Amino acid sequence: RSGRFQDAIHTYQQAVAIAPEREVYSYYLGLLFAVEGQHEQAVHAFERVLEMNPDYILAHGALAGVYHRMGLENKANHHISIALPSMNNESAYNRACFYAICGDSEHALECLQDALKNNDTTIEWMRSDPDLDPIRTDPRFHELLTAACQPLPERIPDIFSSGLETVQNRLLPVLNQSLVR
Repeated sequence: RSGRFQDAIHTYQQAVAIAPEREVYSYYLGLLFAVEGQHEQAVHAFERVLEMNPDYILAHGALAGVYHRMGLENKANHHISIALPSMNNESAYNRACFYAICGDSEHALECLQDALKNNDTTIEWMRSDPDLDPIRTDPRFHELLTAACQPLPERIPDIFSSGLETVQNRLLPVLNQSLVR
């Protein structure tokens, strides 16, 4: 699995080099660095996003998660406080990650259940996303994963959108597709 993330990192580094003004490339590069545990590189990528667009809420949330994993709670809390007022406008999966980072297991699991119901993420990404680390030991997290892995004939995954009107999934379809393989 790690090899695919390394390939994706290389691809996003090329994308950033080609179009450095596209903040989304740096954002996804930061996500990939975070998954690989490359915290300093993730911080650099997310800070680059915020230099271009200080209102990029998902970058604040992701940066909070990385700072939390690095033990830099003051910095994490700073970015949490910036993201919190706008988090209700995000997809269920993004809210689940944010609440997990904040230590709110109840809300994180509720949003994760909604995200699965809405096909807002993939099981593979849930297994890899470091933002969900704070709830991984909760038995309900494993129950959600197990239930989501059960084949349901009516479950047709739509990894390109959240299934909610006007709420676009922020996970890049290319990244999702690479993880589904």
